[in-house]
Amino acid sequence: MAGSKETEIPVRTLKALDNGTRVEILKTLAKRRYTISELSKILGTHKQLVYYHMKVLESSGLVRRVENGRKWIYYELTDLSRKILSSWKIRIILSFLAAYTSFTVLLKEALKNDLEPKPLGGYDLFSIIFTAILLILAIAVLLQFLVLWWRREI
Repeated sequence: MAGSKETEIPVRTLKALDNGTRVEILKTLAKRRYTISELSKILGTHKQLVYYHMKVLESSGLVRRVENGRKWIYYELTDLSRKILSSWKIRIILSFLAAYTSFTVLLKEALKNDLEPKPLGGYDLFSIIFTAILLILAIAVLLQFLVLWWRREI
């Protein structure tokens, strides 16, 4: 769009956003500062995993450590991450990435579990059809996203 100032996002930052857990961490940090222990409880995952993701987010410039002289270390969003989260275009992309990641995990599980031969022979036809429908829907969403991107609407 002419006259609008777009936020430049480095490739390193975009790579950091290509993970559903990190996106959830950013959305959570948009509310307030949190420690790794608090984020671990909120996200229902191990502290070590949250710590790893925080290191990736910190190195990409999306979060910063806040040490206030006490024993707790808090993490908060940077100005860049606030701009990214407030941009509706970026939110669409992040939502798509999160949905795509979830879909691929579900598809892998469905294919792994349902395409193994059953004891009586054959495959579970319902699961195969359901998986194919999900795949077609995901491709349709991806194509719609690409059309919007091509027209520079997002």
